[in-house]
Amino acid sequence: MAGNQNSGGPRPKVRDDDKRGAVKGNTAGFGNAGSIGQAAHVRSEKTAAEIQELAEILTIDQIAEEVALSVTTIWRHYGAEFRAGRRGVTKAVASKLISMALAGDKASMIFYLKTQGGWSQKVEVSGPNGGPIKTQTFDFTAFLEGKTEDEIAAIIPLLEQLVAFGGEDIQGGGEGGLGAGEGETSSIDDESDT
Repeated sequence: MAGNQNSGGPRPKVRDDDKRGAVKGNTAGFGNAGSIGQAAHVRSEKTAAEIQELAEILTIDQIAEEVALSVTTIWRHYGAEFRAGRRGVTKAVASKLISMALAGDKASMIFYLKTQGGWSQKVEVSGPNGGPIKTQTFDFTAFLEGKTEDEIAAIIPLLEQLVAFGGEDIQGGGEGGLGAGEGETSSIDDESDT
């Protein structure tokens, strides 16, 4: 829908003391000159049918762009059609999902039970024998003290791996030690759950 758009010239004057440059009453290119905003939207059955059809595949923001209306106008004048379109496609997909689940499709069965049957899959993380997870701090400043640039350059890839495995909260200044002593090497193994 093309609204009342300015053709590039000055807006028409609506009062004698208006300083915009146009003569009073010049409405060329302005169908609703003198009023605030655009003319009120008039509902059309053609637009209603189009919105209901588009609601099956697009979001309301995408529909607003497609039919050149604001989201507010769509809700105000075509909300029932939007909801009907969404409801129709939801019913079709749900029906197909249930058919697949009843036919033995494992992924469909699991998805349905998790979303509709109240099932959940929880993983509890704990330390040995259900106890707390053991953590240690490491004083990087003390560890790097006296190291050459080559030794530090060799350590950087290990630190990057450590961060990639969840050590983003690494801070220096801790007590004790975690890491390799003189002449020892340290590595991070990628263990996968089976």
